[in-house]
Amino acid sequence: MSPAIVFTVQIKPLRQSQSPDLPDVLLHMTGRNGRRAPGALPFVQEYDSVTRLANILWWRQVFAAPAFGSDWPVICFTQTTRRALAHLTTQAHPRYDGIGLAFRVQAVFDAGGGPALYVRGNEFDHWQGSSLPEPMKARAVRYWPGSTQESTDDFFSLANPVQSQWLHEREWRIPRPTADPPTWRWDFVPNDVAFLLLRDSGQHAQLFTTLGRWASQGPVPTDLSWAGGLPVAYLGGDAWTVAPEVAGWP
Repeated sequence: MSPAIVFTVQIKPLRQSQSPDLPDVLLHMTGRNGRRAPGALPFVQEYDSVTRLANILWWRQVFAAPAFGSDWPVICFTQTTRRALAHLTTQAHPRYDGIGLAFRVQAVFDAGGGPALYVRGNEFDHWQGSSLPEPMKARAVRYWPGSTQESTDDFFSLANPVQSQWLHEREWRIPRPTADPPTWRWDFVPNDVAFLLLRDSGQHAQLFTTLGRWASQGPVPTDLSWAGGLPVAYLGGDAWTVAPEVAGWP
């Protein structure tokens, strides 16, 4: 009997610094405005944005939650630039409140993450109803300007009034890899984090006061010294400023 042949595959590292408009970091924002998808974890919802960030650093975990268009939990990131994030955090109706942290894109990819798949609105239901694995379907984001039905003949299923245009977020997602456990999180390591995002030094003080208070109340689950050494990007006026050691975020 011939011995079994074992194949091993080594995935190459992602390219870095591909374009001045393509960051090498992915931002996970802990506070956003507007409607939320159903199914967000209650203990996450009850925190303010700074406390959510503190919880992520404390446990070194980010929990997955359902996104619009799917019940399958995912962790969401944005590959946005500094200029674009300034728009998303300072416009008249800002998308985000400016609090979060930046992960290295390679770390997210290694954890099973990838760019969101933008699917035309009249094809989205076919995608979601397909036999593809659920984690793969959970990467999809409906892309559609909205429409009105002007006749009874809608062969291509174009009549969908709901608008969904989120290309500007340059979203990445890590889907929960399997059906169990139902509550899933990504356990990252300190080197996966590139820097923190905060609106001002007052929030920085609030963040580390919260971590210090938790540490004084009981056992610390992990070494927190790494968090204190993270660079910080601050929102000054209508622009983000970063420390000189922050790289990969044009």
